Amino acid sequence: MITPSRRHTPLLVLVLLSALAPIAGCGGPTRSENMTRGITINEGERIKKALENLELAERAHRANHPDEAVEYYRRAIESYSDFHMAWNDLGVELMQLGRHQDAEQAFRMAANVEPTDPRPYYNLGTLYQKLWYDDEALEYYIKALRRRPTYLPALRGAIQSADLIKQVDDTTLEWIRQALLLESDPQWLSYFQRLRLDIESRLADEGL
Repeated sequence: MITPSRRHTPLLVLVLLSALAPIAGCGGPTRSENMTRGITINEGERIKKALENLELAERAHRANHPDEAVEYYRRAIESYSDFHMAWNDLGVELMQLGRHQDAEQAFRMAANVEPTDPRPYYNLGTLYQKLWYDDEALEYYIKALRRRPTYLPALRGAIQSADLIKQVDDTTLEWIRQALLLESDPQWLSYFQRLRLDIESRLADEGL
């Protein structure tokens, strides 16, 4: 089953917190000459507020209060608009509420803010797959894999989308081979193995 991806052990949060530590206890906003690790005091205050709202959003999510979670994610973004994890998780929350257009916009913002994270594009893939737009879903899974070729959720999504649109080629076969090296779930392994044999057989027939 393909599911949207939320943040896990957010390294950016730890980096931001470590950068904020020397700033704590300082006075009001200063000019650029008073900077610690490239973060001004004013910016540090905004990041701190964003982190506080992010934590409140996570609590609301765990308590199954999605509308409240959405509000806190939005507040986090208002405090610090480059907080790509807040954009991504806002998209997940909106997607689960059925607010698909808003979710799409949030995922796109997350993808633009952090150009190395595969999750926003993966989540766009899951959104389109949920809506039965399998060709579009595959496009976004491929974009996620360009950012991280070994990202297993995107490999799963790309393989499943390719299967749904009956794509039989060496690229799909390579995704399957890569996924088989990474996968540990028995159901996915069984699916990949069956699909690999089928594609290999069909490609062999086409080569005759």
